[in-house]
Amino acid sequence: MSSPTTEDIQAIETFLEQRRLVHRALSHLREGKEISVKLDETPFSLFHRAGKVMFQQRDAVSPDVEFWLGESAYRELPRFDGDDVGEFGILVLKHYIDKNIRIRVLSSTTAILFGGYLGVMTEGGAGFARFLAEHGISNLKKIPEIIGRLKR
Repeated sequence: MSSPTTEDIQAIETFLEQRRLVHRALSHLREGKEISVKLDETPFSLFHRAGKVMFQQRDAVSPDVEFWLGESAYRELPRFDGDDVGEFGILVLKHYIDKNIRIRVLSSTTAILFGGYLGVMTEGGAGFARFLAEHGISNLKKIPEIIGRLKR
């Protein structure tokens, strides 16, 4: 496991802060919500504030969700060249399936349901929903069960 280089950090920061698809997805989060992102063991905070996406090298404040990205994920994700939130979400989930990304829910199911995270998922559209269904998440009633599994 290697640490991210300055170039790796700059590439993912630029991608997250400047790509329209990230702005569209994160605009659903309630004001003040921060997501913990770890590039290997280096902590970052990802959040949407005053119409801007911010990615800062620091611990997230009271995050509901934590994403750990291994080297192959943090190097590949910024190279995504589409503008479709669903296609990007599928890429993230493929890395999750391959264990290059880990997702951990740190707060309650209620905080997830009312924090805007479902809006992020619905922004992915039909293609993203189809991918979820193909992997056993066929309706919203399964969301609390999945949140419970991700809390472990």
